[in-house]
Amino acid sequence: MNQRISQKDVKSKGQIATVEEQFTGRNLTHFGGSGLIRRFFERHKVRELVDKKVKIEGRRKSKYSLSTLFVGCLYGVFLGYSRPYQMKILRADKVFQKIVGLCGFPVQSTISRFLSSVRISVAHQISALNFDLIMKLRKRYKGYREITLDLDSHVIPVYGNQQRAAIGYNPKKKGRKSYHPLLCFVGETRDYIGGMLRSGKHHSSYKAVDFIKALVKKLPSHIKHIRLRADSGFFSADLIKYLVKEGIEFAIVVPMQPWVQRKIHHMKDWKSIGWGLGVGECSYIVNRSTTLRMVVVRQKVRANAGPRKQLKLLNTGKVKYDYQVIVTNSGKVPEESGVSTTRGPAVRTSSRKVFTVLVWTRWFLTAMRETVPACLPVRQGLSC
Repeated sequence: MNQRISQKDVKSKGQIATVEEQFTGRNLTHFGGSGLIRRFFERHKVRELVDKKVKIEGRRKSKYSLSTLFVGCLYGVFLGYSRPYQMKILRADKVFQKIVGLCGFPVQSTISRFLSSVRISVAHQISALNFDLIMKLRKRYKGYREITLDLDSHVIPVYGNQQRAAIGYNPKKKGRKSYHPLLCFVGETRDYIGGMLRSGKHHSSYKAVDFIKALVKKLPSHIKHIRLRADSGFFSADLIKYLVKEGIEFAIVVPMQPWVQRKIHHMKDWKSIGWGLGVGECSYIVNRSTTLRMVVVRQKVRANAGPRKQLKLLNTGKVKYDYQVIVTNSGKVPEESGVSTTRGPAVRTSSRKVFTVLVWTRWFLTAMRETVPACLPVRQGLSC
């Protein structure tokens, strides 16, 4: 390592000199931790399973086998280089290749051709392989009689004219084409167990019922009770009717539409639980024979701050509140003592919203454990 100290800009003794570090040794790499990934792949025979269960029709002979290309892309994703052109740093790093046991690393054009040859059928094969590996590692969730499924969706902008990409909801890159995949995680273990690639023009709940049907069929038969949690994007009549029909316990956030605001406006029975928070309950009628519970949580907004959302039918008085509404078919009795929480998949929310969800969990669900990320502040003995 060469260390060079520049003193061109040093005008006084009190000013700190600029230090520039350069690594010139050819036997050095900053991907030393990739050896652990290699051990994981070898222990579970990932390359052998890829060659056995993933087939691409019409693929010509190449220097790199299917498993080598597949594992090479995985190394790139794990090390923070998710795009083919970014993986050139791995091709130039011979020490990295030796650590992970690769005889070489493919160039960008080879990776791009490989990804272009992957069809929907191949994606299904990879998804099935991923599910089989999870079942193997978790021993088919032996000992679990109940399981929690967390639904989520994610907007992925694209830069070009990729197949199936379309313009839709894209808060960060407005007007740009994107994908809007549907994802599902196990709440107790944070395992990814299924997904569906969708065009960016579709809503969060698009094909959610078909997705859940296929996922439930794949779960082990000894799991007798299924819970489902989802954000407001998945609030739809079709999904709720299906969950009620199948007896799946659920908790889904309700968007603050005008009819919801009117229900809240006419609520008079609020129960204070401290910290400026109150909870209430009203009904949600699905059909003539089915009525669900809507739990409403409100948090008093500080005098020098504004509400998180500007609601036309609410917050008309001097005292303003932030609201969170959740619909559920759970019949659990509220319990005032104790908070049952667990870490789940990442939740892209502010700490205020997370704290509201935590309080709702404390008041309402004793068996359904709500997601609490690490950013939640410790308050009155509650910690993540």
